[in-house]
Amino acid sequence: MFKKILVPIDGSEESRTIVRWAAGLARANKAEITLLSVIDPEEFRIVESTAIGPFSTDAPTEVIAEFVEKRKVELETEVETLRATGLAVGVIAIDGTPAETIAAEAKKLDADLIAMSTRRESALARGILGSVTDRVLHSTTTPLLILQP
Repeated sequence: MFKKILVPIDGSEESRTIVRWAAGLARANKAEITLLSVIDPEEFRIVESTAIGPFSTDAPTEVIAEFVEKRKVELETEVETLRATGLAVGVIAIDGTPAETIAAEAKKLDADLIAMSTRRESALARGILGSVTDRVLHSTTTPLLILQP
């Protein structure tokens, strides 16, 4: 049924809860898993403009590149455990807008499923700030498995 499963992870413990579920699906379907981490440059712009004033518009690319590489190393550590169980697992760490990047990577990989966790946010927080999961849901035709921890 599923041959390629994309698992977005943002570095939080909540986002990692889906990995066990995705691994079970992958074993049952002999599918491959790709763990994806998206570093949002906008978060750096917000922090930078708060620190040095509202005139800065570009996030320092070298800092973002360092975070991307660090996240990739973190994911590789996690992947080794999955590979030890016989699963085919890949890793992608990239910068971009999370929801759009997740949808684009799913299409690029020809993923059959996006498996992701959502945080326990209040309806007010989701309404004002939005939800990456909600934006992915509305920007892809790839089926989603959503886990609320």
